[in-house]
Amino acid sequence: MSTTAPASDLFDPTSDPLDRAPEAVRRAWDEAVASLERGELEESRESLCAARDAAEGFAELEDRLECALAAVRIELGEAVSREALRAILMRAGTPIVLHLAAYQIGRLFELEGAAKKALFYARLSLEHGRRTGRPELEARARNLMGNALAADSYFEQARAEYASALSLDAEPQTPWRAMLEENMGYCDVVLGELERGLTGLYRSLRRLVRLGAERFQITARIDLAYGLLRADRPDLATRHLQRAIEFAERHEDGRALRNALFLEAEAAHRLGNTFAARRATQRLGELTGSPDLAEYLLHADVLELVNLRA
Repeated sequence: MSTTAPASDLFDPTSDPLDRAPEAVRRAWDEAVASLERGELEESRESLCAARDAAEGFAELEDRLECALAAVRIELGEAVSREALRAILMRAGTPIVLHLAAYQIGRLFELEGAAKKALFYARLSLEHGRRTGRPELEARARNLMGNALAADSYFEQARAEYASALSLDAEPQTPWRAMLEENMGYCDVVLGELERGLTGLYRSLRRLVRLGAERFQITARIDLAYGLLRADRPDLATRHLQRAIEFAERHEDGRALRNALFLEAEAAHRLGNTFAARRATQRLGELTGSPDLAEYLLHADVLELVNLRA
């Protein structure tokens, strides 16, 4: 029989089901967090599965862990049921679980390119996150809002959300904080503030390298390469793109690989390396199933029009 949270906890906005979790759940949870911060998503997923299994019978705790598991599966590109998350959103009693369920639904919509729906759920996650009094939850919700706004090319508004998230100074030593700085830097570059943007992007990448978070370096290197291309440094951009492509292939990140190949073709074109440019566009055509579009990119300068967040 499932056990619900005590009535007093349902009215306590700061309550976290993990605070009352059995020792086996906490142990598995700590292992999951440590793996996640190293960028070892598969290992984190396995530990979260173990935590969820150990939480059987504690309904609110199971939902809490199910949301965390969904987060990792989303980043791994695995199927996650939006309806299951909506069911949690309808029945959850604590703000932290409501925040997490709304956040993951928003993240799914973000990856599907449904920016307006992503923004709706990001705002909902912000509303519940702020009720918990935990700055890291508010920061993550604001980051998701920024992502949704950037996907729709509202870069000024997106940058404001990233700035608000950074001002909360949450999780300063984690890969997530570095990726938030990366998002801010990308907006700066798009908005024409190259020096500021490149400074933020380099700082973000250095932190990720220091943390050994290889998987999370992929988009950081792509964003940095984009900024370097905007600064007319295709030579430096190429170095980061080569690493980004290597890491994207290793971690089977198709979206990042397509972005990296697009920028690699542009960098090669600017360097006068026709062979490398054609090779990149051919690979891009194979991945997208649009060889004609890839061929067009070989001869057109569309860097100013591209939105890596779309």
